[in-house]
Amino acid sequence: PVIYRNRFSRTATLMDNYEFLDRSFDPVAFIKTPRVIVRLIAVVFSVIVFGCVADGVDTGYDIECLYANGDNRVCNYAVAIGVIAFLAGLIFLTADGFYNLFGESFKRISTTADAFFSSFWSFMWFVGFCYVTDRWRYTHNGNFSSKLRNNAQAVIAFSFLSVIAWIVLSVLAFKRMRLLNSGASSGGHSQPPSQPGRQQAY
Repeated sequence: PVIYRNRFSRTATLMDNYEFLDRSFDPVAFIKTPRVIVRLIAVVFSVIVFGCVADGVDTGYDIECLYANGDNRVCNYAVAIGVIAFLAGLIFLTADGFYNLFGESFKRISTTADAFFSSFWSFMWFVGFCYVTDRWRYTHNGNFSSKLRNNAQAVIAFSFLSVIAWIVLSVLAFKRMRLLNSGASSGGHSQPPSQPGRQQAY
């Protein structure tokens, strides 16, 4: 009887966990959170940046990069930060989706990584914006088609917008980190335990 009782207890615990996982994730509420909205915007901006750089290559001008009449370092930097920002955005977006399904240790690790990476990558985007803008000043684009000029200028514009997006993400991450720390100091609960399914709106 004791064995059956233990098995029944473990089965009931697993069923409770599955029920918690089922009701704790609300896709609509998740999409509406400011963090997710800004992160999706940042991902779109990164796609635009490395997409415009890749599309800006025109073999008719016998150059591999539009900026500074063939300075490949500019294009390589823009593509690198764009691709890394895209991949990191998807990773942190997945972490945001599973945020309320795991314990405090996962929340602290993901939030800390988000805060410091977002801060660092906003700086990298700022460096990229300044770098691309400076190189564009030395580009003789009189013979470029309007499409190529638009691509080059779009990289500059969306690099600047990416700086803002990643700064906002870093602010939201540090805000979440502060709330986690205050929750730990007040008893270890960052949100009321009676509401496990509520999505955090920050």
